[in-house]
Amino acid sequence: MRFKMRSTEGWSFYHAHDVTSRGVTHGFFTADTPQVPFTAEEKARFCRAFSVADAILLYQEHGDRVHVIQNGERPRAGDALIVMEKGVAALIKTADCLPIVVADPECPMAAVIHAGWRGTAKRITEKTVRRMGELGARPDRMVALFGPAIGPCC
Repeated sequence: MRFKMRSTEGWSFYHAHDVTSRGVTHGFFTADTPQVPFTAEEKARFCRAFSVADAILLYQEHGDRVHVIQNGERPRAGDALIVMEKGVAALIKTADCLPIVVADPECPMAAVIHAGWRGTAKRITEKTVRRMGELGARPDRMVALFGPAIGPCC
């Protein structure tokens, strides 16, 4: 799978076209994008640029807490978000930790996971996929994308 670069109103990001074409909107931002956390103005600009009603960014704890976004819920801390609300973007920040996007293209949900070593040791990705299954996604249809993370050279 190949990643392609795109830019939208100041946000540069990589996405996997094969996954985007299956209806899973996603992206891994570059260092050229505005800083996160958002100011209210940057958040509004982001929402306009990506045609979403809201954007959620968690205070990441380097743990295994998974939140489900539905019915207007807006958690403040954790390391994984499963989004079931249309028009809501889920964002995570990473440096050396692994960003993961998981989706079942035939089910109206997607997850973003901040998988650091502590969360990985606590099986955060497995817990997120299991929870998605409980909510109606099928693991045999899921796609997973791993974003940039620290490598052996770093």
